[in-house]
Amino acid sequence: MKQYASYTGVFLGRSSRGLLQRNVRCPQNWSSAATHMMLSLGPANPEELDWTLGVALGDSVELIVDSIGTIANAVVAVRVSQIRSKSKQLETSALSQEPLYITVAHNAPAGFRSSYAKNIAHWRPLRSGNLVLRGVLGEHMLTTASIVAPEVATEEVKIGGLVCQQWPALKGRDIGLAIASVRQKMADQGIKNNEQSRGKIADIVTLLF
Repeated sequence: MKQYASYTGVFLGRSSRGLLQRNVRCPQNWSSAATHMMLSLGPANPEELDWTLGVALGDSVELIVDSIGTIANAVVAVRVSQIRSKSKQLETSALSQEPLYITVAHNAPAGFRSSYAKNIAHWRPLRSGNLVLRGVLGEHMLTTASIVAPEVATEEVKIGGLVCQQWPALKGRDIGLAIASVRQKMADQGIKNNEQSRGKIADIVTLLF
């Protein structure tokens, strides 16, 4: 099977992952991430890495983390403000107009992925102060078999329709967050998405706010 690089990033060592998880608390039933900071999609550009950071694939770097950001009931991440190599120290704002971040945890039971952290708009300083994390520059490799779409369970009850009917004032992202909240409450209560549970799901929607 053919391999390809899905993205290039800095992959944290075990001690740095532990440091991050000790300093950033997340709900217990969320999926833990805290593994990497993505630099770019696709394979690495060796010339660009050497010119901007003075590094090559396999080199160790330090990441300076200064802030935390959250989206309620969805994701928690930390912002990386600086990247340090043996030869250079670079503000991440010089690399990307968007914040570079490390997702610490995400609410997988509610359908959120770690990449949802890209939607975080507000960051606040870490209570612990800046953290220094260490990792290795590398590529995340996938095979063609890895991108086969998994079978998705069919939702018999359209939660979005119930939310919009019950709360017509909600718009855009707020609708998505409401749907995620309903799914989370269903998971907590062991409620399956089928016609037999429509009444229970409707009750959850009614009591959202």
